[in-house]
Amino acid sequence: MKTFKLATLGLSTVGLVAFSTLARAENAVWLPAPGSGTLALSYVSQSADRFYIGPNLTSLPFGTIKQKTTTLSGQYSIIDGVAVDAQLPFARRTSGLGSDSGRGDAKLGVTYRFVDEFERKSAPTVAVRAGAIFAGNYQTQRPDSIGDGASGYEVSLLVGKYVTQSLAVRGEIGIRDRNRGVPNDTFVNIGADYRITPSLVASVGYLKSKKSGGLDIGGPGFTPARFQQVAEERGVVNAGIGYAVTPRVAVSLNFGKVMSGRNTSKSDIFGLGVSFDL
Repeated sequence: MKTFKLATLGLSTVGLVAFSTLARAENAVWLPAPGSGTLALSYVSQSADRFYIGPNLTSLPFGTIKQKTTTLSGQYSIIDGVAVDAQLPFARRTSGLGSDSGRGDAKLGVTYRFVDEFERKSAPTVAVRAGAIFAGNYQTQRPDSIGDGASGYEVSLLVGKYVTQSLAVRGEIGIRDRNRGVPNDTFVNIGADYRITPSLVASVGYLKSKKSGGLDIGGPGFTPARFQQVAEERGVVNAGIGYAVTPRVAVSLNFGKVMSGRNTSKSDIFGLGVSFDL
């Protein structure tokens, strides 16, 4: 999809990418024009004083878990309908168990768009993405770990559609497979963006992720060495606004909250981001 097509709707590529800063949970179905791309820097702060032990929510005995993540990410369109992307996060977490910092799990992927709504007006835009995951260098095997510390791959299907000139809806469904005994992960993202003014866009979304398996923290067969192997579920609602400062630069503000879970922290999430069209 060419950039000028977005411009006819009052939205630029940079305006859309601004909403991906909330933990970079969602990939973009609308790709940059060939030979162009986007560079983004995001900051995400998460805090939680309650934790799901299995499906049961309880207060943390070791105080609040806090994690702050700064991510440099980018996407570049090689040819029409094909784009590569990369994410490089750095994180620090603190709790009553101590502190830790390091590089988070990095990602490198490629997206192929095979249906373009601007060429088939009755159809949505549809794309597939495949990516590699590279484990970070933080501590693992603890409830407040920055991540799972495992490498692997992920594959997803992305769909998006402009319902009107101001309203766009989007979705993603995919799987992750990682090593070191981490259970397979399925995830679903849905969301909508609404253009309030030519420069201001509001966004809402929901993320559901689920790791397979029946191992719970504190349950039969669990030991601290098996933290990476526990089944984990997370349901997150989020909302945000993005503002195009110039035709090539946008800033965003996002809020999220874990509404349901299993073997995970009940976090409040705050995100800031800035993105640049290249």
